[in-house]
Amino acid sequence: GRGFLLLVNLSTGQVAARIRVGHNPSSVAINSVTNMAVVTNQDDDTISIVDLSTQRVVSTVPVGQSPAGVVIDPAANRALISNFLNNQVTVIYLSSLATVTLQLGLDGAAAPLDIAWDPAAEVALTTSLINNNAIIIGLPSAVLP
Repeated sequence: GRGFLLLVNLSTGQVAARIRVGHNPSSVAINSVTNMAVVTNQDDDTISIVDLSTQRVVSTVPVGQSPAGVVIDPAANRALISNFLNNQVTVIYLSSLATVTLQLGLDGAAAPLDIAWDPAAEVALTTSLINNNAIIIGLPSAVLP
């Protein structure tokens, strides 16, 4: 079956909402500026964009194979998704849903898992399961929408 994003009331510890997303949700990131969440759906090769104000999925966007991690760059209103099975990072501009795919690993074996964003350096960092490395990803000007 499909997965859910659970919104929990931190005061009571109770589930306040169950929002249906894709199959096998594995990571979530929140843009506190826009009050939107991005959920990776590992078995669907998609992400769900959730409006936390209305508690609804507003868009489902295809990404690479087996999206594992997600991070938000709130200044540019974009999400960066690590795609585990095809060694890619997908950049999604959340306002327009425009996507750019970055291929990782010259040897074809990166298997990126988690991903982080450094706003000061404007680079993403991801980890590689295959070669036990951390990968720094500079976003070239061609990635800009």
